[in-house]
Amino acid sequence: MAADRFQELCEAFLLSGLEGEELSAFQEELDRRGREGELALERTMEALGLLALTARQETPPPALRERLMAEIRADAAPVSTPSPRAEPSKPVTPLRPRESPVASWVWPSLMAAAVAATVLLGVWNLNLRSELTDRTAALDAARQEVAAVENLRGELAALRQDLGTIVAPAGSIITMAGTDTRPDARARIYVDPETGRALVLAFELPVLAAESIYQLWAIRDGQPVSLGTFAARDDGPARLALDSLDPVAGADLLAVTIEPAPGQPAPTGEMVLVSGD
Repeated sequence: MAADRFQELCEAFLLSGLEGEELSAFQEELDRRGREGELALERTMEALGLLALTARQETPPPALRERLMAEIRADAAPVSTPSPRAEPSKPVTPLRPRESPVASWVWPSLMAAAVAATVLLGVWNLNLRSELTDRTAALDAARQEVAAVENLRGELAALRQDLGTIVAPAGSIITMAGTDTRPDARARIYVDPETGRALVLAFELPVLAAESIYQLWAIRDGQPVSLGTFAARDDGPARLALDSLDPVAGADLLAVTIEPAPGQPAPTGEMVLVSGD
């Protein structure tokens, strides 16, 4: 038997595709080839096992599936009883069980390799996830640190600007006193004409509920103009920066009232601070 034909029979035998005369012919050729035949069968089994591990699952075309199902149904159909005059078929010598090293090491080796690969991939995946989690946490921490540093820089810049307004050589101060309902409250407005900026610092004002806020007004000819809103603090004076001096310079009176948050177009609430005459 030619080598190509024997290889085809090895593949068919391993795929359970041999029967009858072909099975007998393969058994005889395997016996004739001896150890060489066993090695060929081993190599074929190993190759088919590797292909089974690496092959992708594909969905067969609908036409092929229908054809295969039709053949299966045809094979499953009842077979008519043969005529009594029919010659009995010759008995087929079954393939003798033989001690082959194929079953002893090839499949266990393939299964061990597959299990090892699965375990290694799982460990690698877990390591990647852990490393990604650690790096993400480190990145988040770094971002928080950067945000905190930027926030501190902004606060430092604001403090330097406030300091420049308070100590401005050409600056002036407008004082505000508490009303009868808030006699301990007081405020100072530092005005710097060179920068056109003013800074309001208010003291002894109680912290309000979330739905309320303090609002500063400049009143001229009886008409109030809102200069902004601010909140009181427990740990220091309330602060409000003004980027324009025009409303302050032309005002007849400055006042602070308690208004519904986030502020009102005109005063509606209790007055707690007022500038002097």
